[in-house]
This record gives sequence, structure tokens and C-alpha cells, in this order.
Amino acid sequence: LLIQDEHRLQLLVNENKITLEKINHFLIPVSPAQAKIEGENKSFWRNKLGISEDKIVLLHSGSLEKWSGGELLIQNIEKGIPANVLLLIHSKSELNPQNKIHNNLLELEKNSESVLIHKTVFSDFTEYLSFLQVADYGLVLYQKDESSPYTGKNIVEIGLASGKFACFMSQGIPVIATSSKIYEELNAKYYFGKILSSSDNFASLCFDDSKPNKESLNKLILEVLTFDKELNDYIYLLQNK
Repeated sequence: LLIQDEHRLQLLVNENKITLEKINHFLIPVSPAQAKIEGENKSFWRNKLGISEDKIVLLHSGSLEKWSGGELLIQNIEKGIPANVLLLIHSKSELNPQNKIHNNLLELEKNSESVLIHKTVFSDFTEYLSFLQVADYGLVLYQKDESSPYTGKNIVEIGLASGKFACFMSQGIPVIATSSKIYEELNAKYYFGKILSSSDNFASLCFDDSKPNKESLNKLILEVLTFDKELNDYIYLLQNK
């Protein structure tokens, strides 16, 4: 059995009414192989996008649907974003005005100086990792969407199956994540950023307090998101069955 973290393992066991007594299981998170991109990428991308150095940049990157936090972004924009904060949105594909969430975000960008949508497609993954460093915080927002069997409770407790979370961590970027058991536990132990509870919004978060330091983020990477031994054990088992 291959699964991403202890909490998802327990959920899978409970849901399928199985025991692990005779099952080999391996915890392997979804995590990028590339190391941190070095250089003055933060200043480079801020200059390129016309973002001042004094802005606190919250970056959403990836799909823009309800399950991936699209509605949460809209709700936060409508509630008001602090003047010193910029919400930078990068979609992995062109926004579609026929999509209600996409259309709302495009309209909100027109009417708010606190929202910027970056529409350029990156040439490769290295350029994408470089771009991530424009952010002060990466947004890891997941919301239950019961319109599909694939985006229900499983999305709320996505945990270490989130490549987005691991990407931000790999680049040393603190994260604002929606509440889930694994993120609550990891933030208490390693302090990777902030947890956005159901009663919170971007305006209520305090960005003036101390940000996570590189040491705590590196420790999380080494102890949680590095999986060489688990993967080697998994491959060895497959080869010797």
C-alpha cells in the first residue's frame, strides 16, 4: 500500500474497513525532485510583474475551481484585502470567462488594485520554481466540492498528497493553508506558516508577526517531504516479491 501521510492512511483504512497486519505500507508524499532555485529571483519577478518590494505577496498557483480554493479567493477579495497585501493568481491554463469562478476573478481584478492575475505559461518547471519565489506566502487552499466524487472529503484532507504544498516548501516559501489534521500537526511542530480556519480571512491574518525561518522549513523538508528511504524500500519489495 502506497499512501502519502499517516492521517490519509488512517482514513483509507477506516473507509475501506481493512487492517494493516498483513499489508506492507509506505508513506511517500507528493513532492518535487528539484532542489531550491538559487539567485535573485524574488526581485527579478517583482520587477517583471511591476510589484513593489513593500507588498506582501500571497500567491495562488494552479487550478481555479471550487475544490482548489477558487471560491475562497473570491470571498477573501470581496471581504477586503489589506492595503499592503497583493493577491497574485497564476492559473495553469488560460482563464475561461464561461467559468463562473474564472469570470468573477477576472472582474474582481479589474476593480481591485490588490489582485493581479499572471497569465503567462512557463517554459519549464525550473522557470516555474523560480517564479514561486516572488511570494511571501504560498496559498494552499482546499475546499470540499460535493459536485464530484473526487472532490469531497478527500480534498479537504489532501495533506501530503498536495504537490502545491510540497513545491512551496521546496523553495523555502511559508504557506497559508486551509485547516486539516495533517497541516495543523505539521504547523505545530515545524511552523511552516499560517492555518486559515473557516472563520478567518486574509484581512484577519496578522502578517506583521514573525515569519517561519529557513531552519524550520528545511527541517520539515528533511523529516517529512524527503522520501528516498521509503521509496527505495518500496521498490525493493516490488522487485523481490
